[in-house]
Amino acid sequence: MTGDSWQQQRSLGAEWTINLEGLDTTTAENGGSYPSDVFFGETNGELCVVDIEWGTVSF
Repeated sequence: MTGDSWQQQRSLGAEWTINLEGLDTTTAENGGSYPSDVFFGETNGELCVVDIEWGTVSF
């Protein structure tokens, strides 16, 4: 993820992210799209997903 990408997420209200890289290659399909980063924010005191960044698996 680049700094520009993070700034785009911040403009959506993202306050933190969890990186999901490290997908198990025994269950992932080569060329398949999987979530790579989940961006979270807060709305009315509740945790919410702001955006999901997808990546293509290549091995």
